[in-house]
This record gives sequence, C-alpha cells and structure tokens, in this order.
Amino acid sequence: MLNNINWVNVVKWIVLSLGYYFYYEKVMPYLVDSWNWAPTFNLIIVPFLLGLVAYYVFSGEHLNRIGYVFLIPAISLMPQLAESDPAKPGLQFFVYYGLIAGFGVGAFVGAGSRELILRKLKKRESL
Repeated sequence: MLNNINWVNVVKWIVLSLGYYFYYEKVMPYLVDSWNWAPTFNLIIVPFLLGLVAYYVFSGEHLNRIGYVFLIPAISLMPQLAESDPAKPGLQFFVYYGLIAGFGVGAFVGAGSRELILRKLKKRESL
C-alpha cells in the first residue's frame, strides 16, 4: 500500500495545507479589518484560485489531483470546526464546506482547462 503513494505529492500537499492554514490564521483576519471586499475575496476567490493552481501543482491522474486539492482545506481547517459561535451554532460548518467547495470548483476548472488545452494541441499536431 505504501509503495503506491506518490510521496512528492504528499510533501506538496503538506506545504500547500500549511500555507493555506497560515493564510487563514494570519492574513485573512488582517484583510477582514482593512478591506470591504474581504469576505468575497477570502471565501470565494482565494479558494477558487488556490484550487486551480493546486491542481496544476500536483502530478498524477485527475482524480488523485482533485482528491489532494479537496484535502487542503479539509485537513488544514479542521481545528476551526471545534470553535462555534454561541449565537449561530453550526455556522462554521457552512463556511467550512463552502471553502472545500471553492477549492473543488477550482480543481475541476483546472482539470477541464487542462483537457481543453491538450485537445487543442493534439488537433494542431494532426494538421
């Protein structure tokens, strides 16, 4: 079982997860206090772009890449699930799953754009 693991992807996943955790803990609170577009940027744009870029960082088959991308927020934001707002119990799950979905959409767009580029290149080679 351990012989089939791509350890380079595991190291990349650890680095990306730690980077996103650092962003979530240190940079995101600063942006929220200083910028009106911070919620949209932090909850939609950043996860999408990181999912898109992370798809291209990982190597291997499509499902493996997408799986690694889904694991970045799933594992790095796990400690925040224990924290809950007493006035809005369960809200952290909504935000958590939204971030995972943003990463996933970015990964699927990355997969689709990769396939489109490869098809165009194959078409040009056949001409």
